Amino acid sequence: MDPLHLTYAALLLLSISYPLLKSFESKLQMWRKWKYMIPAILLTAIPFITWDVWFARHGVWSFNHDYVTGWFVLSLPWEEWLFFILVPYACFFIYEAVNHFYPRIRTYMAFSVVHWVIFMAVLYLAFRNWDKTYTAVAFFSASFILLVTGLLKQTALLLPRFYLVFFISLIPFFLINGILTALPVVMYNDAENLGIRLITIPVEDAVYLLTLLMMNFGIYEGLKKHFSSTF
Repeated sequence: MDPLHLTYAALLLLSISYPLLKSFESKLQMWRKWKYMIPAILLTAIPFITWDVWFARHGVWSFNHDYVTGWFVLSLPWEEWLFFILVPYACFFIYEAVNHFYPRIRTYMAFSVVHWVIFMAVLYLAFRNWDKTYTAVAFFSASFILLVTGLLKQTALLLPRFYLVFFISLIPFFLINGILTALPVVMYNDAENLGIRLITIPVEDAVYLLTLLMMNFGIYEGLKKHFSSTF
C-alpha cells in the first residue's frame, strides 16, 4: 500500500494519541468518565454521519482516494467514521482540562447577549443561503443547538466553558483540518457552500465543529446530571 493512503488515518492517530495517553493521568482521570463520554460521542455521531453519507452521495463533498485506505462503508471511508469518535474524544480532553484548571468560570449577562447574537447571525445566514446545501445544513443545525443550549438552564450556565473549549479546539482544528483540506483529503463542491475559506478550510467547517462539540458536551453534562441524581 502506498504510504499516502494512510494520510487520513495518520492524522486521526496524531489527534488522539496525546489525549488517550493522558486519559489515565491522576489529575484528569478521564477513564472514569467514559461511561458518560462514550454515549455522548455515539449519540452525537448518528446525525453527523447521516448527513455525511447524504453529502457524499449527493456531491456536496467527496474523499480523495489517494489519501485514504480505500475501505468505504456507506460512501464514507472508514477513517471518516472514526473521525466522529476520535476528534470529539480529543476535544473532551480539552474540556476536562479546562474543568480541572478553571473550575470557576462564571456566566455573565453580557456573555448571554453575545450567545444570542451569535444564534441570530447563524440563523440569518442559514436562511440567507438556504440554496447552498452545506451552508444551510451546517448553519441551521448550529442555530438549533445554540437555541437548545441557550434555553436549558443546565447548559446555559456552562456556555462560557463550552465556548472556551471551542476556541482552544480551533488550534488543533486548523492544524488537522488544514492538512485535510490543503492536500486535499476532503474535496468540497463550492457550489454548495459560501466559498469563504479560512486559509484552506471552508468557514462552514468551523460552524460544523461548534455544533459537534456543543452537542457532545451538552449530552455529556446531561448524562452526568441524570446519573448523579439517580444514584
